[in-house]
Amino acid sequence: TTSAFTIRNLRMYFSGSVGEHFKYFFQGSLNQYFEMLDLKLSYILDDHLRIDGGRFKTPFGVEYLVNDAKLLFVKRSTAASTIGTFRKYGVQAQGSLLDKRITLTAGAFNGYYRKKISLFIGKAHTIPIKSGELIPDFQFEAGGSVVYTQIKYDLPYSFIFFKNNHILLSADTKLTYDRYWLEGEYFATTSNGNKTMDGFYIDAGGKINSELELIGRFDWS
Repeated sequence: TTSAFTIRNLRMYFSGSVGEHFKYFFQGSLNQYFEMLDLKLSYILDDHLRIDGGRFKTPFGVEYLVNDAKLLFVKRSTAASTIGTFRKYGVQAQGSLLDKRITLTAGAFNGYYRKKISLFIGKAHTIPIKSGELIPDFQFEAGGSVVYTQIKYDLPYSFIFFKNNHILLSADTKLTYDRYWLEGEYFATTSNGNKTMDGFYIDAGGKINSELELIGRFDWS
C-alpha cells in the first residue's frame, strides 16, 4: 500500500513598500512547476485613491477577488471560476467616496490571447444601508462589474462569440443581520447583443457561537 497527501495550492509571495506612496506585491505558484501569478506595483495617493499596474486579478466580480486562504468553501463557485477575465497585465485606478461607502474601479488590460491593451473593465461597490459601528447590526451591500472588448481573442475560447462587441456582466448583493448573512452573485456574457452564458450562486450562513459557523451554497451555471 501507498499513502500520500495533496497540497492544492502551494504558493510563495512577498510584498513591501518603497517610501510613503509605493507598494509592491509578487506571488507565484509552486504547483508542479513555477508560475508567476501576480506582479503588482501600486501608487497610493491617499486613503481614497490608488493606481495599480502590472499583472494582477482584474476587477470583475466579488468571489474571484477573494484570496484563496479566505474563501468560505474549498473552491470558488462554478460561475465565478468560468465567467470572468481573471489575471491580466494592465493598469487600474480605484477610488472611494463617503467614508468608503462607494468604491469605483476602472482599468484597461491585455487580452486572453493577445498582448495588446484592448480589454476594458469597470466595477462599482456600494453600501447604501449600514447600522452599527465596529460590527454591523444590519448592512446591505450591492455592486456590479462590466467588461467590454471588440475582439474575441481577448476572452477564453470557452466563451461563445458572434461577430464583435463582447460584454461580460456581474451583479452582486449581500445582506447582513446580526450574526446571519445572505449573499449572491450573477454572471452573464453577451456577444453582439446575444446572451451566450450565465450563472449564479447564493450563499447563506450564520454564527452559532464564537467558534462555529454554519454555511451553505447553491451554485448554478
